[in-house]
Amino acid sequence: MPTGKKTLRKARGRPPLSQEQVGDMRARIAEAARRLFREEGYEAVSMRRLASEIGCTPMSIYSYYDSKIDVLRLVWSDVFAEVFAHVARAKAKGRDANAVLHAKCRAYVQYWLDHPEAYRMVFMSAGVTQSEVSVFVDESTTAADYRVFATSLAAAAHRAEGDVAEHAQALICGLNGIAHTLITISGFAWAPANTLVAVLVEGAATTARAV
Repeated sequence: MPTGKKTLRKARGRPPLSQEQVGDMRARIAEAARRLFREEGYEAVSMRRLASEIGCTPMSIYSYYDSKIDVLRLVWSDVFAEVFAHVARAKAKGRDANAVLHAKCRAYVQYWLDHPEAYRMVFMSAGVTQSEVSVFVDESTTAADYRVFATSLAAAAHRAEGDVAEHAQALICGLNGIAHTLITISGFAWAPANTLVAVLVEGAATTARAV
């Protein structure tokens, strides 16, 4: 889970908040942050601005999150949960492993194309350092979630997952590259997204079978 989850101290004269109340407030903050980060950009939104948006003091925000990057990490977690739920629901034309691999890869790219603002917030937020990203990768389930592509590729190639690890990484890089290109250079007459994904996936599966 993302960092920044804090145990609230009991304020004088006030009963302590329940876990449900704490969770509800954290969710309110994350929801407002996701909208502001999408509309104004992560770097432009201060904790003071976020507090004003939800009608509380900046100190109240710091009762729930240590810093702005902790809020962003939670937003990222929510986005990736949506991404991989979408991938899990992908319908394949046929039940063979190759069809399943294609379906999951198409679903992954299509999610980002349908939510370009989410793509930019996750992969293109200004003011985020590599070390801050590393904390997210280390503490979230996202890296494990990406294993769906390694598992699916291994099944399609009829190989052990460990044998196709590098091919799976290249596949993930390629999928992100397709999404990035179609989102950021949309004026060029690219081939349809599903066509680009099919070429990439078939190439990855073919080379993985040849290992």
